[in-house]
Amino acid sequence: MCELIQQNEFWVILGTITGFLLYEISDLVKKKRCNREYKNLILDEIDANFHQIIHKIEIVNQIIVALKMNKFLSGRCVEFSYFAFEHHFVKVITKFTPVERDNIRNIYGLLKKADEILNNFDDNYKNDVDNMQVRKNSLDGINRGHQTQLDDLKKTFERTQNIISCFQKGKPIDVYNRNSV
Repeated sequence: MCELIQQNEFWVILGTITGFLLYEISDLVKKKRCNREYKNLILDEIDANFHQIIHKIEIVNQIIVALKMNKFLSGRCVEFSYFAFEHHFVKVITKFTPVERDNIRNIYGLLKKADEILNNFDDNYKNDVDNMQVRKNSLDGINRGHQTQLDDLKKTFERTQNIISCFQKGKPIDVYNRNSV
């Protein structure tokens, strides 16, 4: 009888260890699959934002044309997508090289700044027009100032497109000059 109890203990211990190992292995596989999915979400979001830049450049061009004609056109438009970056980037940060991480951070930083400029454009323009007399400025001067800001924004969009394009081709730009330090 004593041998039977000892044998049962062996099988209980073996079953417990096997169950624990199977759980750990399945958890590891699940995490790896999720990380791959999170990385792909970020890459897909970057691609969608790349295509959205094209439309935002068109909007900026239309605003510039309107300003040249002393007319106003709102800068409000659909914002870039940040969900995957904000919720999953920290989970898969090690899946990217340091230069790729720099590219991703730079891309999203530029996109957020661009959204901020476009979202605040209407209020800033209205504020400038409302305070035109106080600042001793003309409508032409205000329009030229905003045109310059929008021209700079277009350059930022073009730079961001270039960073994304190189990143997608597997040749990320060393935006922070890591390799020269």
